[in-house]
Amino acid sequence: MHDYNFYDFYFSLTCNVHYRGQRIQAQIIIPGIIFNSETMIEYGQIEEGNIKYSVDFYNEIKKFNNKIGVEDNIIVDKDGKEFEFSGHPEIKGVRGIDKRKYLFDLIHILPRDVNYQGPENLGCILRPELIAVYKYKATDEKLQIKYAADFENFNKELEELNKNHGKVKNYKKSLEDLLVKRKELYDKIKAETTDVMKFNTCLFTNVKFSDKDKTKLAEDEKLLYDLAKFLKEDMIDEYLKKFSLIKEDLPSDSKSLSDSIHRYGINCRYFGEIISRIEKTPKSEKSNSWLKTLIVRDIYVRSARHIFDNLMKNIPSYLSTYFIAHFLNVFLCSASLIKMLEQHEIKYVNGELKLVHSNQTNQTQTKEDGESTEKDSKHKTNDKHKKKKDKKKAKKDKEYEFKSFFMESITNTKLNQIVEFEKINEFLIKPSNFWTQIREVALKKYGYDIATKANFDYIEPVFNKHGMLRDFCMKVGLQIEVVDYDFFPDTNFILKNGLKYENLTFQPKNVVTMYPVLKEVELPSEITKLVFEQVNNNIINFTKLTFKLIISG
Repeated sequence: MHDYNFYDFYFSLTCNVHYRGQRIQAQIIIPGIIFNSETMIEYGQIEEGNIKYSVDFYNEIKKFNNKIGVEDNIIVDKDGKEFEFSGHPEIKGVRGIDKRKYLFDLIHILPRDVNYQGPENLGCILRPELIAVYKYKATDEKLQIKYAADFENFNKELEELNKNHGKVKNYKKSLEDLLVKRKELYDKIKAETTDVMKFNTCLFTNVKFSDKDKTKLAEDEKLLYDLAKFLKEDMIDEYLKKFSLIKEDLPSDSKSLSDSIHRYGINCRYFGEIISRIEKTPKSEKSNSWLKTLIVRDIYVRSARHIFDNLMKNIPSYLSTYFIAHFLNVFLCSASLIKMLEQHEIKYVNGELKLVHSNQTNQTQTKEDGESTEKDSKHKTNDKHKKKKDKKKAKKDKEYEFKSFFMESITNTKLNQIVEFEKINEFLIKPSNFWTQIREVALKKYGYDIATKANFDYIEPVFNKHGMLRDFCMKVGLQIEVVDYDFFPDTNFILKNGLKYENLTFQPKNVVTMYPVLKEVELPSEITKLVFEQVNNNIINFTKLTFKLIISG
């Protein structure tokens, strides 16, 4: 909206905060919105399917939607009443107590991605970069057919004028007249292509349409299907073609990879499609194997983040270091250590993580069962003595009823901590369970099928575990110690002496802290923009001057 210079509406500055497995949307406080937000909505859908309508808001929103190419619709509320709406009804128009007009819930300002349908994919929307490229391509094809002769005549006249540069008396005036003619042609084209394409953002959502719009809705659906096909077929091929020609500024981590595909309007959920396209590339052509490696690595990191968030939000803060260390070990340890870890039971005992071999746990269990039978036989003979002791204990308990509330609260907190100590063992996930979840998330969210590996050698050496660790820490907001983490330890020594938790790559002491990860839209300031441009020009001029001085010297 900032790019379209649209200043009739105001928006609440928003950022997404990701912290300890929780995702929170933070918004700046707007006068009167928090406590009276329901009554202050003048345009849009509110709770229980009710719709509020304002002609003033409709006219203003229509101006903006015409600029960005969003279609109008006739929609029906729960009572069967029809409204002519511009854009999606979930975009709410609110008038603050400062009399300004605000827009909220702008997720549906872009159309849905019909390659991902269903209620579980309502958040899958198309990127504005894709829409801009599609509009440009469709407009360019249309104009090339209609105005091909006009452009050809203009180019011939310009070429003829440049050839006879010395012979033409008023060359400058002739060139100016020709440029004016070109401007008139472009103005004519611009006037025709202003409303050349509009997208329906209400389709494939929960909006109920009027029967009057059946013909128009069918055309709008076809346009969205064409756009989704263009993304899946043309844009991915275009991206791979350009990527194979790039020699500098290649993506090297998760952030630069997502930025590179976003520039082509491709979402990260198409990772699996990109990989399958790379695998189908003939061997005679230049391979994008490095890109495939980077994408698979990012799929592992993103899938691990989903599992981590799901577990981390339930972990008490004082146990988080133990959980994080164990999670990183299951994720990034060497395959041989992970295989050993699978054969052990991981337990939290008295402030430490300990490993117990599965066979040892079974033996101790049978031993405990035998001891319990002996104790039961002895217990019968000592029943009489126990009853006498219980009576004496009851008397002593009555004598200590004067304990203060403070002491009771301390004992209660200790009891709660003991309960939480028992819960932590539920979150110390087994390697087999962890990698099963990784495979499920990768297939569901990114369309990539990871083959099952019994030896847990999922992460190949070419993936660079140090890079994966950095990407994972940046995504979840994790800070760890700067240590030379050994991802390829001497397993022969460990096999001789037996696996202990101290042999694993990550320890609880390596975890420093967790910090919130912010995701926000940085709007450029018009004032600072001019300053930065001026500074940039000065740097360029200074570089040129320095270069000249070096040559002359």
